[in-house]
Amino acid sequence: MNITKNTEENMGLLDKAKESVEKAKDISLDLVSDENLASMIVAACTKQENVNEALKTKGSIYRIADIDLVMGIPPKVVFSIHREFGD
Repeated sequence: MNITKNTEENMGLLDKAKESVEKAKDISLDLVSDENLASMIVAACTKQENVNEALKTKGSIYRIADIDLVMGIPPKVVFSIHREFGD
């Protein structure tokens, strides 16, 4: 029956798509070694401290409050900015 065949083909495609997503997820984590990830964390934290000091020196009430590392292709560092009230 054609309907059954099409459904089986679609399920096969969905399974292949899920498998591809899992492989891509594994590859993106494997692309960054533990040493490189540690270096990224240190660099991001150093950048946060330096920028926050510069903002404070300028009298700004804004600070980098959060850092997110996105392990995609390519990996990304995302900074969140918050307002500080009083020192």
